[in-house]
Amino acid sequence: MKDFFSAFSSDFFWPLATLLLPGMVALTPGCVAVIWQMDQVRGFVQTNPTETWVIFGVLATFSGLVLEDIGARFELWIFNLTFKSTLQASWDDWYLYLKAEKDFAPVAHKYIHTMLLRLKFELGCVAASPFALLGIWFWPVSFTTRFIAGIVSVVLSAYLLFEAVDGVQTLAEIRKSVFGR
Repeated sequence: MKDFFSAFSSDFFWPLATLLLPGMVALTPGCVAVIWQMDQVRGFVQTNPTETWVIFGVLATFSGLVLEDIGARFELWIFNLTFKSTLQASWDDWYLYLKAEKDFAPVAHKYIHTMLLRLKFELGCVAASPFALLGIWFWPVSFTTRFIAGIVSVVLSAYLLFEAVDGVQTLAEIRKSVFGR
């Protein structure tokens, strides 16, 4: 059973959660639309499933890298808005955290790492949402189905954005409590 859990170690799980999943969120609705509407693409997918998954994985990883960058810009924007009055002190805490040894406070370090993983996932999925909505728009289904799928996507994105804002604040508070003056 330990081998099963080691597969979800941070070395494996971090890129999966922060790159591949947001990339898949962005690409899947559009890929589904293309496969549904184009017979040649559908034929390729059916006759070459392995190649299709490799191509999709590469595209999802590339998209995830771009989305992670967009998410980092969202994070910076949230951080700067949230800590306008104490911006320099908050940045000082951040730089102290970056300079700290890994063993500074094992519980705090692990918690910050876990919170940061969630934050990167949330911001990546928020950045992926407009691309997912675009793909949903081209599904060859009824307007009602596309509308409902779009609403679900927007609600999930809004929830993840709310959680990301809370995560940015929580991370800053933890860094302040550990390193702040």
